[in-house]
Amino acid sequence: MRSYMNLDRDIREVLMSELEAIFKPANNETVATVDEEIEAELANYRQQLEAEKKGQILSTLQDQKQKELG
Repeated sequence: MRSYMNLDRDIREVLMSELEAIFKPANNETVATVDEEIEAELANYRQQLEAEKKGQILSTLQDQKQKELG
């Protein structure tokens, strides 16, 4: 703290501006938005895979019924 206070006022202001730019909330909000987008894409992909799997199971069951009836 003492070293910081011993810096020239202009240097302290520049340093504070740089630190604020690094740690401002907008950076955290961007990361949260990206994480939410990834989670949404994963959920959508999971639904697609589950639907595909159900479709394969239904197709297999239909094939088995046709063989039994055929």
